Amino acid sequence: GHVALILSGKGLYEAALNAQIVKNEQEQEEVVEQQELFTEYLMLSLFSGENFCVFLEQVNRLETIKCSKIEFTGAMPIYNYRGKALPLIYPDAVLDLAQMEFSKIIRDNEYLNVIILNLGTKIVGLVVKEIEDICSTTATLHTNAIDRETLMGTFVHNKVTKTLIDIEKIIEKYFSIEKQAEKPLDAPQEAA
Repeated sequence: GHVALILSGKGLYEAALNAQIVKNEQEQEEVVEQQELFTEYLMLSLFSGENFCVFLEQVNRLETIKCSKIEFTGAMPIYNYRGKALPLIYPDAVLDLAQMEFSKIIRDNEYLNVIILNLGTKIVGLVVKEIEDICSTTATLHTNAIDRETLMGTFVHNKVTKTLIDIEKIIEKYFSIEKQAEKPLDAPQEAA
C-alpha cells in the first residue's frame, strides 16, 4: 500500500493567505503598542530662553500674528482670531522668566508666533519667540529638577534637556494674575 496525497492549489493558497493575514495583524498590534510608548511634543523657544515644549495633543494650530492687530481689554492682550477675542498669554511672565515687558515685545516686533491651544471650553494663544519642531520620544519625564508649579518636568532629546510647560497651570495662573491686575489701586488687597 501506497498513500497518495492530493493537494488542492486553491486550498494551499487560502491557507497561506490566512497565515499572512494573521502575521500582518500581529505586526500591526506590535506597531500600535510601540506607538503608545511615544509621546509627542511641540518644541519652542520663549523670549527668555530656549528648550521648552508643550504636549502636541494640546496644540490646535500654529499662527503668526501681526503685532499691530493686538488689542487690550483691561490688562489682557487679545487678538481678533476668526471673529472671536483670543486671549494672548505671555508665558515668560507667568513663569517668572520675563526679561522684558510684553508691550515692549509688541513694539519691537512686526509679527509674533502664537500657539493656539484648545483646552475644552477655553481657546487661548501662547506667544512664543520661535516654534522649533515636533519631537516624538520615549524619553522619561523627570520631575526632580522642577522649581515651579507651572512646569511638569524635563527630558533629554538629542542630547539637549527640554522643559515641559504645564499649559493648564499656566492658563490658571495667567487668569489669576490678570484678575489681580484689573483691581483698582485703591481696592483693599488680600492678605498673603
